[in-house]
Amino acid sequence: MLMLVGFGASCSRQMVLMPGATDNDGRYDTEFPGPAFARALDNISESVLKIYCLAEYDRYYIDTAIFFTQSDLAAGLLSQRTIMRNNFSESVHGSATLLRNSGGRLVLLTCAHIFDYPDTVVSYYESLDYSAAPGIESVAIKRKQTQFIQELSVSESLDIIAIDYDLDIAFLGTKNERLTNAKLPAFGYAAGDDRLLDRGSVVYVFGFPAGFQMVTRALVANPDIGKNGTFLVNANFNEGISGGAVMAMHDGPLNLQLVGIAKSASASYSNVIKPEHESHQQRYNPNLPYEGPLFVEQQRTLNYGVTFAISILTIRDFYLLNRRRFVASGYNLDEFFQSGTRKKRGE
Repeated sequence: MLMLVGFGASCSRQMVLMPGATDNDGRYDTEFPGPAFARALDNISESVLKIYCLAEYDRYYIDTAIFFTQSDLAAGLLSQRTIMRNNFSESVHGSATLLRNSGGRLVLLTCAHIFDYPDTVVSYYESLDYSAAPGIESVAIKRKQTQFIQELSVSESLDIIAIDYDLDIAFLGTKNERLTNAKLPAFGYAAGDDRLLDRGSVVYVFGFPAGFQMVTRALVANPDIGKNGTFLVNANFNEGISGGAVMAMHDGPLNLQLVGIAKSASASYSNVIKPEHESHQQRYNPNLPYEGPLFVEQQRTLNYGVTFAISILTIRDFYLLNRRRFVASGYNLDEFFQSGTRKKRGE
């Protein structure tokens, strides 16, 4: 809160910032917090973890002299047409909030797209007869997918309790007696109510952009919830922040609440011409014309400062819809979601 303080009989006035002062209006705040706020940020950071997804594939190469099609693949002829086989893996990381660590059970909240690896990847080549269907050059089949946190080994995979790729919400869990709450503290803050956010409400985004643990301060740019259950904040978005906790101050800096999780940034796409090899594979002389083969690649450019966050009430509604599955698996989160608002959206 800004307060006007007068000095003597002078007409001049000085603007003095009172740390930690706030209006108890029942809504989320726009004030700057005081020094004690740093300890709360440390506590939250301990419960926001880097989460990994590793997908392993077997790839089968087809003899291009044999025109292999989708019909042949559906007929189970892949093994008969394969001339070479190898394997490869793809991995990605994101951010997740540890909502529970009790009774040997851990529950994490994050984004679903982190785990969206296809079961089958088919690569095509154009036939000489362009009117015909393209032939299949190779087929990659997913052999295994593992979700894990760095506090656990790769062999201790997290189970997907519930996931929705349209809403981009995922809950993961595991049973582990070794990682007690003292070693890996669970999130100790309440679920909030994103209906109380205003334009200009201050939020703090926790996560692992580009693999580095960070917290960034942002403003709510548009609190109106879209059809996909998201609102807008002006935080800069980098890969790895997906699933990161979005916190807001509710009537004071020491009353932080979870109002959502970071989802994605606005982006624009364009087609670019590129040489055969990447810059780390081969260096080209910029003073000489390039005469090698050219390739077209789709390039994504992030629109920094336009970040979508999945609202906490959208997450809460998804939990209530799948509550029986959580309870049956021993991952009851009723206490967390009842710590904030008790009303469903629209009530």
